[in-house]
Amino acid sequence: MNCIFPCISHVHNRNTADGYARVSTDGQSVETQIDTLTAAGAVREFSEVLPRLSAAIADANAANILPTIERIQAAGITSRNGIATELNRRGVPTARGGAWTHVSVGNILARVQA
Repeated sequence: MNCIFPCISHVHNRNTADGYARVSTDGQSVETQIDTLTAAGAVREFSEVLPRLSAAIADANAANILPTIERIQAAGITSRNGIATELNRRGVPTARGGAWTHVSVGNILARVQA
């Protein structure tokens, strides 16, 4: 199933739609996503709440990755997309082990500038 969250999947051979809600960051609400799924016609909802990184862990991660980002910027790559691409090319994992995006780079930069 390829979709963004919340997600509706129409099940073949049934007149039902399954909904999936996932919360992985602060500011997201399973309840809000389930309301959206229900309004969109979901008959069954499934939800998942992923563990959140504590602020202290996120601050430490940002401080650890900042020197690498600064070296990338010094090499002339300054856009968030460019930095994300370079971090991925170098095999630098995010805190959760995933791929970098312009959003995750922006979150790191905002955290260290706060």
